[in-house]
Amino acid sequence: MDNNKSSFSSSFQTYKQLGFTNIFFVGVYRLALKLEYFKKKQPVCSWHYVPDTQFFDVNGKISSEANKRPVKPRAIKAFGWLNVDNKRPPNWLKPVDNDAVLADNTMHWSEFNEFSLNIGDIKTVWELSRFDWLVNFAAQYLSTNDKQIIEKMNLWINDWCQHNPINQGVNWRCGQEASIRVMHVVSAIYMLEQQDTISQALFNFLFQHLMRISPTRFYAVAQDNNHGTSEACALFIGGLVLQKSLDNKLRAQGRVWEKQGRFWLENRAKHLIAEDGLFSQFSVNYHRLMLDTLSLAEQIRKNISAPKFSSTFYNKAKLASLWLYSLTDKTTGDVPNIGANDGAQILAITTCDYRDYRPSVQWAFNLFVSCDAYPPNGIYQQLTDLMSSTKSIDVEKSFFQTAIPAQRELASYVGLSTQVHALTCQHARVFIKTPLPTFRASSCDALHVDLWLGSVNLLCDAGSYSYNCEPELQHYFSSTQAHNTVQFDDREQMPKLSRFLYSNWIETKVSKVNEKSLTASYQDYRQCRHMRSLQLSTNNLIVIDDVANFDDVAILRWRLAASNWQLDGATLTSDLGELTIASENTKFTLALVDGLESRYYLQKRTIPVLEVTLRKAGTITTIINWSQ
Repeated sequence: MDNNKSSFSSSFQTYKQLGFTNIFFVGVYRLALKLEYFKKKQPVCSWHYVPDTQFFDVNGKISSEANKRPVKPRAIKAFGWLNVDNKRPPNWLKPVDNDAVLADNTMHWSEFNEFSLNIGDIKTVWELSRFDWLVNFAAQYLSTNDKQIIEKMNLWINDWCQHNPINQGVNWRCGQEASIRVMHVVSAIYMLEQQDTISQALFNFLFQHLMRISPTRFYAVAQDNNHGTSEACALFIGGLVLQKSLDNKLRAQGRVWEKQGRFWLENRAKHLIAEDGLFSQFSVNYHRLMLDTLSLAEQIRKNISAPKFSSTFYNKAKLASLWLYSLTDKTTGDVPNIGANDGAQILAITTCDYRDYRPSVQWAFNLFVSCDAYPPNGIYQQLTDLMSSTKSIDVEKSFFQTAIPAQRELASYVGLSTQVHALTCQHARVFIKTPLPTFRASSCDALHVDLWLGSVNLLCDAGSYSYNCEPELQHYFSSTQAHNTVQFDDREQMPKLSRFLYSNWIETKVSKVNEKSLTASYQDYRQCRHMRSLQLSTNNLIVIDDVANFDDVAILRWRLAASNWQLDGATLTSDLGELTIASENTKFTLALVDGLESRYYLQKRTIPVLEVTLRKAGTITTIINWSQ
């Protein structure tokens, strides 16, 4: 049997862990696709396109208070790094990274297989149809009061409608993609203060999108990931906005969708956010996407003065805010590249880089923790200012200068304690991935270690690169070799069941002595054992790896920040620090090789990787030294 394939018994166990209710919803959805239910329920139809439809009011007035807000628009960037020409509407059926064009977009959305299109990764077509540019244009208008920008917004939406008839083509394929469009449209409405003068065309745009989202929400919920939170948010805020319509039908349907969205937002927050705030996808970037989604739902609720969510919702949102704060570098906003990172980001309306997570943390802290995370005069503040109709807290109060009750709440946070643990010592931070079989695993990264010295990510993770690219690259970025951990017998820590699903989920046992030391271990599906002990001090990190029960070979990898690394015997040195490998009971060989890192989706670079190879069971000690 192929070591990387799953047996029948382990497959059954995996489906059991996924939850039979979730499997039932997925099965019903796939049966509905096969029976063409959605094609009949949601027929393709025209937008009744008129070239000069006014979605947004060109003559809308901005309050004097809003005009006082300093706004610095950012360039439009696909996946946070790829520049987009905004002089004219894009080709909505063309990838952002190449000149291919979708061969056939005339089918109903339910007839597409997104992994067998002639354009490769479907996300490269979806990216501009998320309407990130809409909030960017809104920010540009707030900084210039140039009415031509509102006309440009209307032109682009009209052009999108012309090339994307209702329920037709790839840009209707995914309910989450439709939801992100809704989130950006509603955000632009409130940024431009047009919530009381919404056009009939914009009401209809939202209505058609919620008609697409609602029937497949159970499939989204069954994923136990950001699809459920995104679609719930779109139903909630879209439903609230539709209730402002003069059309009785729209108002009544808006109430139904608001209720649906509220229920599932509450349900997803309760079910998917752990006791320490970790999100179910075990991904720092998807955690940000989820948290921004909750922040947007709460912000629109506050702006409309709708009834509050439950105390459970607010507690989970606060924990999720604190979790992300714990991983975010206060100087740069950068975070460990742990878990899937597909370039997803909503409301990219600051001049901060895509990898700067401070705008999201600051906004969430204002909404859910009742204080600032950072001083309120940084470039990260613009998201909070643009989305808030009124400031949630006194702008003079920062995370370090807030009211005593808020300080007590923050002090009570237990920290990273479920599937990611942290060690800290002065300017050094260490994060270790300690998976549990609670939700589906997305990569083979058990006991991966990230080491940060100040803002330098000395030991780093790989990222995702692309969900649909060359097979060898697609395999590499989710594989064990893409993480700072041990690989047994040239196979993966878990065998694959499908493109995004592993079986034999790993369960880690953790013993944390204090904030500077930790021991974690697991035994995989072939009884191979890995125990890792960490000891952090002011100037070094000691990692002891005890490995056993493998057949032929175990390879320990250290993925390093780019530098002038030089290997001399058992010591690797550079300007950033020094790694020394030692063992008292087993022989090993060392090699400095090339690896890959993807910090932005569809972008990769070569980094140095130290490989430590063992041929028999034993203990390897890695001592990482640095100067202050």
